[in-house]
Parts: sequence; C-alpha cells; structure tokens
Amino acid sequence: MSSSPPSSSKIKVKFVIDKEQERVVFAEAGGEFVDVLFSFLTLPLGRIRQLFDYLMGSLDTLYESVQQLDVKHLLTEACKEMLLNPRIKNLLLELEEIKPTESTVLMSCVKCYLDNGCKTCTSAPCVHGLTEAKFVEQNPKWANGATNNGRAFVVGSKRFMVSDSLEISPLSASSAILERMLSLTDIVEVEVFVDRDKARSLLSAMMISSEVLTDVFSPELKRWRKSV
Repeated sequence: MSSSPPSSSKIKVKFVIDKEQERVVFAEAGGEFVDVLFSFLTLPLGRIRQLFDYLMGSLDTLYESVQQLDVKHLLTEACKEMLLNPRIKNLLLELEEIKPTESTVLMSCVKCYLDNGCKTCTSAPCVHGLTEAKFVEQNPKWANGATNNGRAFVVGSKRFMVSDSLEISPLSASSAILERMLSLTDIVEVEVFVDRDKARSLLSAMMISSEVLTDVFSPELKRWRKSV
C-alpha cells in the first residue's frame, strides 16, 4: 500500500512496520531520504529556530536578541543577515547555500612565487613560462567538481536501512535477518512519501526522541494497522 502520490517535493520511502506494536522496525530508503537526514547535521541553530513556530527555550531568546539588535552594534549588516538567515543549498527544508567563489587568479609564475615571492617576475614570461594560475574553491559535496547539487551527501543509486533511532547503514542481508526475527504475521511493508512538513517533524523529533520514525509517523501507523 502507499500514501498520497509523489510530487517533486516528496521522497518515497518504504517502511517495515510491526503492526501489533504500532512501531517502525526500519525504513528502506534511497540516497534522497538519507541526504535529508544527513542535512540536519549542517543546519545552523538560527535556521532551526526559523523552521518552527513554537518556542524553543533559550534559543528563542537568543534569536530574538539578534533580531532586535541595532546593526550599529555589529561589524556589518551582513553579520545580522547571516545570523538570522543562514544559507545551505538545495535541501528539502529550503536553505540556500552560499556559493563558493568562482576562482582566484594569481597573475604571476607560481614557481617563482613559491621560490622567492615573485621578486624575479616581470611583465614578460619568466624562465618557467607560466604567467597565470587559477585556484577554484570546490564544494566537498561535489564529486570531482562535476555537479553543483548541494543536496547530495551519499551516492543516489545506493539503498540504505534507517532504524527507528536514525541509525543508517547500507542495505544488506541484515534487513532480511531483521524481518525473520519477527513473526511474519506482524510485519507489513508500506510506502510513504516524505514532504517538507514531515522533514521538519523528523528534525524536531530527533532532538528529543530515540524512536523518531515511530513518533513522526504515529498517526499513519494507527491507520495502517486498521487497513492491513
């Protein structure tokens, strides 16, 4: 069975659930879902505060202090913007990552520069014949600089097993072993689609729970139990 149909902003995940105990045993997912979970580790606290409408203790107070602080007390206005609206690119939770600088050009012979600080360089080519070098900053998530997709952390074609407590491992025979540990009559597989709201719920739950998938999908678990 499956939940609502997919869209461009939804990620399909297969849940293996224990219908008697109404809990998620594990999820089988592709790289997209794992990228969402891994992306939580990149979120600045200021952005986490933005994602939720309810109070988050002293984080609320700290965030509001920055909002109310006159920019004259900060080094630049950009400092305030950075604290209130930190940016990470192409994630399901819609953060924009600051783009790396295109390149830095050293207008001199690199060999001469390293040897003597370019004291022997002139406007004409030096004895090494190299007059310009370009240094390009690369995002560590870009495989050989081939893509600018800020979302990717894992190889998209791989499949992973995600436990209820968000322990993530490559999908292997371990999933089959886990299924055999439980009565076949208690185990069912369901397809779900994780959207932005569910991603926010996962982020919130992971900070307070060790049964994240079960907590977030509890309403669905009750519905699945009645329908299977």
